[in-house]
Amino acid sequence: MSKKVCVLTFPDSAPITGDVTLSNDAIYALNGAVFVGNGIGEDGTDAGDDGNLTIEAGTTIVGTAGAGFEDATAWVEAVNAGAADVEVSDSDVDYMVVKPGSNIFVEGTASAPVIMTGVSDLTGEVRAGSEAQWGGFVVSGLATQNNCNEADLGTAACVANGEGASGYYGGTDDEDSSGSVEYLQVKYAGYKFSNEDELNGIAFQAVGSGTVLDYIQVHNGSDDGIEFFGGTAGIKHFVVTGASDDSLDWTDGWRGFAQYGVIVQTLFPATDAARSKDNVIEADNYGSDMDRAPRSFPKMANITMVQDYGGDTLLLREGTGAFILNSIIAGNPDDSSYCLDVDDNETYRHAGTAGNMTNISFDGTIFDSVKCSAMAASSGWVDPSSSDEGADVFDIGAELESLDSVMFRATGLHGSKRNAAYLSHPLVNSYHAGKIANANVLDSNLVTEDFIGGVKSDAEDWTVGWTYGLHISNADMQDFCPFGTALTTIKDGGGAACEITATNAAETNIRLVGGGLPYVMKGKLVVGDGTAAGAQYLQVDPGVTIYSDQVAGEGSLTDLDYVVVPTYSKLLVNGAPGAPVTFTSSREVRTSGDSDSSTLSAETTNDWGGLVINGLATQNKCNISDIGTADCTADGEGASGSYGGTNDADNSGNIFYGIVKYAGRKFNNEDELNGVAFQAVGNKTEIDYMQTFNTSDDGVEFFGGTVNAKHLLVMSASDDSIDWTDGWRGKVQHAIVWQNQGQEFAVDRSIEADNYGSDMDRTPRSMPMFANLTIVSQDGQAVLLREGTGLHIYNSVVADEGASTCWDIDDATTYDFNADGVPGEGHVYRGNLFSCTTLAQDDDSGANVAQIEALLSSDTNTASAGGGSLSGYCNGSVESGLTPVAIDDAFFDSTDYVGACASADTDWTLNWAFKPSE
Repeated sequence: MSKKVCVLTFPDSAPITGDVTLSNDAIYALNGAVFVGNGIGEDGTDAGDDGNLTIEAGTTIVGTAGAGFEDATAWVEAVNAGAADVEVSDSDVDYMVVKPGSNIFVEGTASAPVIMTGVSDLTGEVRAGSEAQWGGFVVSGLATQNNCNEADLGTAACVANGEGASGYYGGTDDEDSSGSVEYLQVKYAGYKFSNEDELNGIAFQAVGSGTVLDYIQVHNGSDDGIEFFGGTAGIKHFVVTGASDDSLDWTDGWRGFAQYGVIVQTLFPATDAARSKDNVIEADNYGSDMDRAPRSFPKMANITMVQDYGGDTLLLREGTGAFILNSIIAGNPDDSSYCLDVDDNETYRHAGTAGNMTNISFDGTIFDSVKCSAMAASSGWVDPSSSDEGADVFDIGAELESLDSVMFRATGLHGSKRNAAYLSHPLVNSYHAGKIANANVLDSNLVTEDFIGGVKSDAEDWTVGWTYGLHISNADMQDFCPFGTALTTIKDGGGAACEITATNAAETNIRLVGGGLPYVMKGKLVVGDGTAAGAQYLQVDPGVTIYSDQVAGEGSLTDLDYVVVPTYSKLLVNGAPGAPVTFTSSREVRTSGDSDSSTLSAETTNDWGGLVINGLATQNKCNISDIGTADCTADGEGASGSYGGTNDADNSGNIFYGIVKYAGRKFNNEDELNGVAFQAVGNKTEIDYMQTFNTSDDGVEFFGGTVNAKHLLVMSASDDSIDWTDGWRGKVQHAIVWQNQGQEFAVDRSIEADNYGSDMDRTPRSMPMFANLTIVSQDGQAVLLREGTGLHIYNSVVADEGASTCWDIDDATTYDFNADGVPGEGHVYRGNLFSCTTLAQDDDSGANVAQIEALLSSDTNTASAGGGSLSGYCNGSVESGLTPVAIDDAFFDSTDYVGACASADTDWTLNWAFKPSE
């Protein structure tokens, strides 16, 4: 080692008193328990002199018990002599305790944090799952707490005896200061003496609000990462990773604050998954007297919590209160645990009442709708276990669901070049416009930020530079392939890539980390097995590109690469502005080999199969006797599996800023893969900013279901741009269909829409709603409605740059549902401009031209053949002069323009979408 190693010991094992400084020119080895000051006795009186310990930036302190040495002296002698490790018996536990009345000054910096760790970390023997290498760090103070005789509460005699023989703590001074701890890493700490006596990574015992705690990380702590035992201390900029029990724990009357936190139970890739892990937060007041004062009631804001392979994300019990504001709570998608479990009647009673929940609040907080998917719908977000007496008081889950300030939706958590997905997605803050809670009103120590979650953005990530394990270096990214992938090469000079190998396996849950190599799929990539027990997810970080292995003409017709997300499983495409996720052909990167397979052209399409997502929402393609039951399922085209069910609120994940290029495959006229197929996908799935380009057959097709979408761009599909059938009832806003991109293959309709062919009045009936749609058709029909579908369309523009017909309604049932003599039933058109070369046509038994034109010009619509003035797909003077109508549906954003693009200056396709001309 480049630095000398010193044993941190004092004569006769006396505590540190007076002023002592540990300089950064040495490494310090703890020798058993090291105490700062004498603290207090069991009656709360002084037990001797106090101490002040200062630790300089860049200093390292190690515990040796985990290395198997008899004591620190034996290890130091071995290191300084250059001798090999000599393992001998060791029963001592090394840890550091700051006693009440004394001070610790940890003076780390962003570039030189102070590190407390186990000796195996220095010798290179530490494993990813290592823990309990030494005892940990304890700070004890003189603030109030409630773990004492009831008669002593509120007096100096209300003291508690700390775990791990750390001594007495507590008093009456809630403004007490135990010094300051800034830029500190505590790694591989914690020690279990018994089930009731454990040392944590860091324990703050009755620490007062005068103590400064800022920029602190605990990694692989055992038992808990950080635990507060009473007191009033607050903490900011904290990270807890890999705790073997709870990441953050409080009890005995903690009333501090916490802001800017990142808690990740398991760093990615998941190693040592069998390590015991419990809750992200476990919170108590006082077990045998749950209403005891001072009551635990911290105020928290801007924390991102990610649970994996463990228990509940949040467990609130034994009478605690809690405000957790403007935060992100992401649970564990792999097991039956819950994102929130509230136990004990006293906890519920203190929380408040239905309609007036005053002492538990999650205002401005998002519960991740993907990774909290184990929630029981009947009990909202609260563990409905019959063993929880609290369920008899009132339903906190139902209460939270009723609040507009609490959200349950996709978070898009991501993190390129990071071992954990903890960065908030840009869309999350747009979801919360106007809903962020004013944290400063609740506690003056908290700042009311303009974002939710622990970290605002990649550019403002305060964890960079001083934490351990969260970040992957640029050098490591050069050949880094995450769990579930393996290093390979793309054909014909395409370069190195990570092949996605974990498919249809127990460990299929994979995250494609951004910032490194591209990924290649070989064959049919299936996420999970279509059962609840086999549900998995595929998570994709911003900027990731996934290439096909083969292109058109290689292999047989059915030998191709594509992605299938079966029922119950989820796809999480977390692209971002400037860093979309792209699924595409390897032709984009091939540079050698057969020129036909290494060259892109305007006619490139059907190089790979595309994306297929299967859900459990209702659809109508089944035996009529099964409609409305779980047996109403259908088989997807392209051998994509079964889909359908009874849950219209089903969740298949999210697609944020995702691009699909050169996809689709025609096996025969009745069996085709599209760019993206949504098959009975439910409305809890989130689609926002998605593009398809040069796809075959359709760009996007909806087979039943209720999935919605915003910011949808479909360009140059070889058949229909948007297609729906079999009872789709979703909603779409801000959508562009732009057919003519100079491609040499034929295109068909911008929209082709059906209900059900042989039973056109079958329910659930296709009845989508569109708003702010712009269609720029090339030739033929822009919109064909048939086989009993309905359509609501608002504030949209249907135009052409060829010789198109705007509208065709086929089949009598499409125009007159159930033949009940009510023409135009199910067709609601308001605030639209129809300006194709020809407005309408009729070529079968549906509505005639006059009837269609009447619909197109009715109400607040404008029908003017060739009368538009679009510039590309953005509005010109004609479109800008139109007035939009209000839409009475909460899904739709209010706009002051018609069409998808008000002007080139407000074009939402910029900085993420693919344009062949750019």
